[in-house]
Amino acid sequence: MRIFRPFLLLAPALFILLGGLSSCRKKAKVENPEVLAVVAEHRISEQDVLAERDRRRDQGRPVAGKDALVDEMIEYQRLLEYAKLQGVDQDPAYQRSVNNLLIGILKEKELTAALDSIEISDEELMAEYEARRESMAKPGALRFSIIKVAVKRHSSPERLAEARARMDAARDLAIASDAGFEEASAKHSDDQASRYRGGDIGWCEKGKARSGVADEVLDAGHQLSKNGDVSEVIRSSAGFHLIKRTDTRESSVPAFHQVKNQLRSELIRAKREAIQKQFEEKVASAIKVQRFPERLETFDFGKTPMAPEERPPQNP
Repeated sequence: MRIFRPFLLLAPALFILLGGLSSCRKKAKVENPEVLAVVAEHRISEQDVLAERDRRRDQGRPVAGKDALVDEMIEYQRLLEYAKLQGVDQDPAYQRSVNNLLIGILKEKELTAALDSIEISDEELMAEYEARRESMAKPGALRFSIIKVAVKRHSSPERLAEARARMDAARDLAIASDAGFEEASAKHSDDQASRYRGGDIGWCEKGKARSGVADEVLDAGHQLSKNGDVSEVIRSSAGFHLIKRTDTRESSVPAFHQVKNQLRSELIRAKREAIQKQFEEKVASAIKVQRFPERLETFDFGKTPMAPEERPPQNP
């Protein structure tokens, strides 16, 4: 027994020493010189504080002293950890918000920057102008004035004769002088849209219909050889008509400066669509999708809710 007594006397001191070393090792692990605070399991380091300082400066926000900034970061992390403790991070609304944020950051990084960098040079604009020059040509057109005496096709012979006599009188007046057509229109025409404008119906392109004007009337107008010519009396299902050719507009190509802005907008839109398509193809290539159409076919989706504008009005 005497042999082991020195060891027994030293054992408590050795235990205390070993325990102290163990404690020192643990303390050294936690108290990293760069760590300024620990919130739950999250450590706030000097680098974290400097990064937050720089982030706020970049945003033009005021930066408090280091003590205040660390306090704010601790409080922020404390709230975050408590939210996780309460399961808020498992809430579907939170998850969707996070997903939307991820998608937004992805698009900002890979799509928005590319879209914002689109530029259209004058050389591109001129090349596009030359390529589309003929297609941008404004077709020729004729300007007409009309007189209409309305009568139904199956009216009595007396009514038809009366209407025809009225139109003959209108034509006599119309060709009597330069202003005769305008006078005849105001006096005899039943076309209320043009009657008090001297019968003017505006520019008409060949082959294009005009609302309120019979096709046979427009065809007769396009057969007139020169400005100022007045047609013979034209019969249609709506009555009797006269048409006068008043002006001519030749086919023309707009000058470059007239369509430059339009071309720029169209080219930008085309480039944006191309970039968007490339982005979508890149995502589709990277992320594979497996569909199960047979399951979708038997999936009971229920009744689709009506849109607010489609809902019947409710009784007050």
